Parts: sequence; C-alpha cells; structure tokens
Amino acid sequence: MEEDYCRQISRCSFLKIKPAVTTICDTAQTYIFTARKDAGCLKQVLWQTDDPAGTITPMNDSSVAITFKKQWQGYLYASLSSCIDLKDSIKLNVLISPGKIALGADTAICKNDSLVLRAGAGFKNYEWQNGSGDSVFTVKQAGMYFVKATNYCGDPFDDAITVTINEPSPVDLGKDTAICSNQPLTLDAGAGFGRYQWNNGQTGQYIQADRAGTYSVSAANASGCLSKDTIQILAVYPAPVITLPKKTTLCLHQDDTIYAGSGFSSYLWQDGSTGSSMLIQTPGKYKVTVSNLQGCRASDSIIITKIAQAPACFLPADTAICATDPFTIQPLKLFNKYLWNTGASANSITIQTPGIYRLQVKDNDGCIGRDSIGIFAKDCSTRFFVPNTFTPNNDGINDSFKPLISGRISEYAFTVYNIYGQIVFTSRKPNEGWNGMYRNLPQNAGTYVWICRYRAVNEAAQFTKGSVMLMR
Repeated sequence: MEEDYCRQISRCSFLKIKPAVTTICDTAQTYIFTARKDAGCLKQVLWQTDDPAGTITPMNDSSVAITFKKQWQGYLYASLSSCIDLKDSIKLNVLISPGKIALGADTAICKNDSLVLRAGAGFKNYEWQNGSGDSVFTVKQAGMYFVKATNYCGDPFDDAITVTINEPSPVDLGKDTAICSNQPLTLDAGAGFGRYQWNNGQTGQYIQADRAGTYSVSAANASGCLSKDTIQILAVYPAPVITLPKKTTLCLHQDDTIYAGSGFSSYLWQDGSTGSSMLIQTPGKYKVTVSNLQGCRASDSIIITKIAQAPACFLPADTAICATDPFTIQPLKLFNKYLWNTGASANSITIQTPGIYRLQVKDNDGCIGRDSIGIFAKDCSTRFFVPNTFTPNNDGINDSFKPLISGRISEYAFTVYNIYGQIVFTSRKPNEGWNGMYRNLPQNAGTYVWICRYRAVNEAAQFTKGSVMLMR
C-alpha cells in the first residue's frame, strides 16, 4: 500500500451559486451568498460584481457576506480555476427603501394652513386612509391619518398621526369709519397673542389711528398661527372750536350768563342742560361739550372761585353849573368799560346842559355797576362892583383894591393911575388887587384913577372907569 501524506488531490468539476434572494430591500442588512462545489474541491471561490455596489467580505472558501451601499442592478459572479475554469452568476436587484415609515409625532396646524405627510420614497406601493396611493398626503383638516406601504420584498410598513387645527382668536378692528381730528381712534388687535405686526411698523396690541388710510394687523398666537384684519379710516373731520370766557369771579347779586357760541349742532353742560348758554349764580366749575354736524366733540370749562362786589358810588356828588358852561363828568375810579346814557363810551364826558347823567361801568372782575349824577343850573349872570375906598395898612381888612366881579370872565384888564398919570398897578387876573405899593414904596393917601376892560362869556366887551380913595 502506498501512502502519500504530503499531497492532497483537489477535484473541482462544478460550481453553482446556491439559490438566494435576488431582490435586496434593506441596505442596512448583510446578505450571505454561498457557492456549491465538489466536496473534494479545495479551491477558493472568487466573488465579484459588475460594479462595486457593496462591500464583499469572504467568510470561507465558498461563502461571502455582502453589504450593499446603493441602489443597484447587476450580476454577482462566482468563479474558481481548476483543470477547467468554473463560473456561475445570479442577477441581483438592490432597491434602497426606508426601513420604516415615520409620519412624525401628533401635531397641530394653523387654520387655513396645510401639512404634507411623507411616507418616504422607495416602497413598491402605498395606501392612505382614504385609499390614495401616493407617497405623500396633504392634510387640511383635523383628524387621524395613517398609511400602509409594502417594499419590493413584500414587507409591510405602516404609521399613523393625529392632526388638530390650531385656530387663534379672531382679530376685529371694527367697521370702516371716519374720525375727528381731536379724537384719534384706538385700534385694538385683542389680547392673548404673542406677536403683533401692523402695516405701519408698530408691534404693540394697540395703535392710534389719526389719519385717513388703511390700517391692518397680523397677530400670531403662541403656535405662530396668524389672525388678520383691516380697517379703513375714510375721512378725518375737523373738530369744533369752543372757548368759554376766561373768568373766575361772579358778581354779587348779579346773575351771569356763559355763552358757548353758535353754529354747533348740540350742547351739553355739566348739569345736563342743552342750551347754547348757561346762567350761573354760584361759584363752581362749569363745563360744556359741543358737537358739530359730523359728530365731532370739543369741551371747555371755567371755574368761578369768588364773588365780588359790583362797582358803586363812583361818580362825583350832584353839582350846579352855569346854564351854558361846559362841565366834565369823570368817575372817581378807573374801569375797563364805560357806557353813558348819552351813548358815549369814554371814561368821561363834557356836558353843557343840566340834567341827570347815568354811567354803567365794568371792572376787572367783569362786574357791572351803575351810578348817576345830577347837574343843576345856577345863576351865572355877570355883576361888577368897584369899592371907592381902601386902607392898605395890613390889618387884614380892606387891604387890597380890585373890582368885585362875578360870572364867567373871558377877558380882563384892570389899571390904576396916580394923579401924575403914572400906572401904579395893572393886572389881567380878576382876583389880583393893588396893595397900595409902587416900586416897593407905599403910596401917599389920596385919590387914584382906575380903568377896567372885561368881557363875560357870551357877552359884549365892557369898559368902565372911576376913582378910589387910598386912606392911611
């Protein structure tokens, strides 16, 4: 018997890839491929593909582990070299498909928004809850949505999601309107939102609309869902102008009337009265609100803080004047306004006719006072008398020589001469007399001659002369 311990005989007569899956649906899995050969075949099987579509890892002389990295379609080859070259191949179809469907966690969408659910690409078929067979489904309403899918290997997958509608509170800016120039409109987008955006750039809950135009706002809640509204300010009407008299004093025993002016469509005082004026009788606050035809309002008020006495006894006492003499009547105090019964409005009047003259005045407090003065006629006829003797001895009796004249004198000249014809005294003042001196020297007792020319008002000029005895 011949025994050979150093040599083995390899007999390789056939090579066949053991039937295995030819459609690959999970690229995350490692697939084992084995080639059948003779039991006594000691040769290593060689493996390769048309394209390096995966990682080939030998496990033993007849098996390999392959992990595919991409979608691919081609052939897997097995071969070995012996007395003859042996080969075999199988066709593989590698499909990339997700290992599961993930529609996501339950969620909410904003009203009027939509959500696209994606089952993922790579499955052979899809079936949504309504029977549609697309890989995507658009959600616009609240509800439960689910999908079933099968990959090319026949493996089933499914998932479901619940969608709710997040409906924010509505924004209501009101109806289109007009405003008044002194009454801007406060636009309120409402509370409960996390973010506001107005078309004028402001970002608060409120804005003041004081001009004509369009105002719009978008308000987002905590989930970012928007509510919107728009309002049109059609016109801005001018506000009425109201100005009450600025007074703080009420006159004692005098009712006062406050006038709000005319041309307004309505009036409303603090006591509820609706006239254009109001009678005040006591201190306090008085306020009126007026409206024009467009409904625009304006207000004004005054405060009466004190009560003052009205002017009284401000004209001089009654008096008498010559019938034709002018006479000026003037109040004893100054006032703001004057009104005489003659119609004059000056602070004084000049009269020539006796009578009763009345004056109404208004003082700084606006109080009105009335007073009158009686002007009576007196005898103003002209009388002329010249004494014939005087004694200038400084005893206080008959020390001066002058004519005694009454009436209104408009012209006057009085002259005294000595026996030599010298002028020892002359004067144009009716009340000025001669004291018996000449050139600072006492004149001798004796007879002196005088002449006087005078004219009374509204009378002819007069000339008279005579003599006087100076006695010592």
